[in-house]
Amino acid sequence: MLQHHGASDVPRIGNDEAAGLVEVGKSSAGLGMVGHHRVPSRATDQPLQADEDRVRFRSSVALLPIGINGNRIPDEGILALREPPPVPVEGQWPSYSGHRQHQHPTGKALMSEQALKELLIKELQDTYSSETQIIEALPAMVEAASSPQLKQAFETHLRETDGQVKRLEQIFQILRAEPGGNTCEATQGLIEETEEIIDEGLPAEVLDVALIMAAQKVEHYEIASYGSLRTLAETCGMTDVARLLEQTLEEEKATDQKLNQLAEGDINMRAFRAA
Repeated sequence: MLQHHGASDVPRIGNDEAAGLVEVGKSSAGLGMVGHHRVPSRATDQPLQADEDRVRFRSSVALLPIGINGNRIPDEGILALREPPPVPVEGQWPSYSGHRQHQHPTGKALMSEQALKELLIKELQDTYSSETQIIEALPAMVEAASSPQLKQAFETHLRETDGQVKRLEQIFQILRAEPGGNTCEATQGLIEETEEIIDEGLPAEVLDVALIMAAQKVEHYEIASYGSLRTLAETCGMTDVARLLEQTLEEEKATDQKLNQLAEGDINMRAFRAA
């Protein structure tokens, strides 16, 4: 162990046995080279001050650990112990200090990635089925509505839905998948409920209220679907797909907000007064 010394007997590197931290980094005459660091040679050693069994070279920048283990420091320079290499972790490339770890996909990781992509395609097919069913159902809702504003809202959404279907087809082209092969039973059930409402023979004003409620059920389902699909696409690194899904998601939110405004603004109150 290094003993404390007074100012007159401060140890010099290369002459004493010690274990501690040596600061190196400044370039000056007589500096040798150890690894990638320039360090003082024995010929130009600088005085060191002992402090709690650690030695620090005064004119320096970086700290490098050295261990002598009771052996005399070699004359050719100071041996700096480098950071030991990290223990490899399955599925990751080794990472040294200052560098971000890079994922190296293993067989299991590749299987998970493929499973996520298959799930995304399956849910997109389900959404494609939902949109095509809505296109078929909206004309009947336009015809059943008595409020001009509600009719216009349904007609506008019908045109938007046409565009949303084309957007989904574009996504399937990106993913090299087919849009068919799945039936959205949730939308199918919601549309069947709407058809039953239309056939109930409700007063026109009350029917408008019921149509808004039925339409908003579908909108909320679509908002949940597109929000989940967008997030999954982002997770899989499919930025183009996520961007297209985000556009449709915003359209669905706007349609839901429009239906809210119609219900709160006039349609609900007209039905209340008619009753």
